[in-house]
Amino acid sequence: MKRLLVVIFFCITLQLISKPKTVCFIYADAEHLFEKTEWVNRPFFDLKEHFAKKNISVIARPKFTKKTSRENLVVFLNIPSPVTLKALKKFPKKNLAVMILEPPTVAPENYRQVSINPFGHVLTFCPEHFKSDPNKLILSYPYYPFFKFYNKQKPFSHRKLLTLMAANKNPHPRCNKKNELYSLRRSAIDYFSKYERQFDLFGRWWPKTLSSYKGSVENKFETLINYKFSICFENTTNISGYVTEKLFDSFRAKCVPVYLGASNVSSLVPKNCYINFRDFKSFEDLHQYLKTMPEHVYNQYISDIDKFFKSEQIQPFSTNRFIEIFENLLEKM
Repeated sequence: MKRLLVVIFFCITLQLISKPKTVCFIYADAEHLFEKTEWVNRPFFDLKEHFAKKNISVIARPKFTKKTSRENLVVFLNIPSPVTLKALKKFPKKNLAVMILEPPTVAPENYRQVSINPFGHVLTFCPEHFKSDPNKLILSYPYYPFFKFYNKQKPFSHRKLLTLMAANKNPHPRCNKKNELYSLRRSAIDYFSKYERQFDLFGRWWPKTLSSYKGSVENKFETLINYKFSICFENTTNISGYVTEKLFDSFRAKCVPVYLGASNVSSLVPKNCYINFRDFKSFEDLHQYLKTMPEHVYNQYISDIDKFFKSEQIQPFSTNRFIEIFENLLEKM
């Protein structure tokens, strides 16, 4: 009898040990999270493929349920609803994580202490907003494809001067408007639209009456390769660490970005890879600089971008770093 009990205990223990771990992402558009796309969702696809080799399951669900709570690690993509936050208080914090992907101008609720209290792990690009949380983890925006130029390119002489690619949106009504950049984007469009032969606007929801507006795009790179420069304003400024795909999309198309956003961008991306909008007093000054830039200066920007692509400095934005973060989280389970 004792021998039988020992065997049963051993089998149960072995089953518990061998049971694969599971990472569950909570995301409204869960069915598309792991699509093998050119960008945006590719880091999640790579994460799923990587963990599959280690017998770790990575799944996605559109909402949190009691069934979801049985997973080893549940990761919310941004803060859930107040009802869900209240429900989370019943579950172990060490199994709950949240990725803060949007800045305060888009999702101010992400930055309220009461919103992050249920989570044992906070993955954020901006740790200064969570100084009181010892479990915060720095997460740079994971960018894919790998850091290399798009396979189609056009020479300097065949490129139009400037483009801006962004949707026509407004900041969150309850956010602090001080740092929002939606208004400055519109000012840039108003100024450069006077020069139709030099400037084109792309993106959703812009008025078709705008002379510079060329509609939305299916492939960002196929469009960006037609321009020497692009206006890359983030949704907000003066936020440490907030560097998104806007910069890297332009890099990949050999379209030198005119950047405004993260307060510490020069510590994350070499300043010789982009044109800092802060260096100019007006759009007129910027315009003059862009239209008179000789080809050899433009080529130097492209050369410096290529060096950045091949350097260790770019690794915080890599899918490898993205995967490493979740490996470290699972080790704590």
